[in-house]
Amino acid sequence: MSTNIPTHSPEARAKPSPPDAQDSPLSPRERAFRKLVDAHYETLWSYASFLTRNRHATEDVTHQAFLIAFDRIAAGRAPTGDSGRWLRGVARNLVKRWWRERRKLAQDVVDALGEVLDAADHAATQVQQVELNHALAVCLDKLKAEDRRLISLRYADGRRITAIAEQSYQNAATLRVRLHRLRNALRKCVEKRTAGGTPA
Repeated sequence: MSTNIPTHSPEARAKPSPPDAQDSPLSPRERAFRKLVDAHYETLWSYASFLTRNRHATEDVTHQAFLIAFDRIAAGRAPTGDSGRWLRGVARNLVKRWWRERRKLAQDVVDALGEVLDAADHAATQVQQVELNHALAVCLDKLKAEDRRLISLRYADGRRITAIAEQSYQNAATLRVRLHRLRNALRKCVEKRTAGGTPA
């Protein structure tokens, strides 16, 4: 691990793993949990940090939220719809408890703050989703046709990398590296556009 990563950043902490994960192949529920963590860990960490302004509380809230998510997945009740929004809701409830127990805020104050956060999250989610969809469409359009097809096969059609490799007579490991680079390129492009760096 690099020593120049701040201890308060999400990169400085190990992402939560399924409680019963072993070296053996992951079960479907463990894969679902890993996918959830990979997609939302850094965003949820930043959200918890914004609400608590406390490094230890941020760590606790983030990891507890993902443990709750794992319990839901293990029980066959995985979050549906916008899982990021669901995780933020879990985090807000944990933060409200932290406000009461550690910050000693009155219940009516906690409830009022919670209502404001709920309303803001709902409005922001709607606006951000439109912006993200448009930015992603623009960024995808900038890719080469063969790269767009690879992204579509893997994420739109849900094809396994090994199946894509067999169909296209390519090496699966090479495709994994290529997909990783494409995801990073798309992420940077979308982040730049949604941050106002380039008009969409």
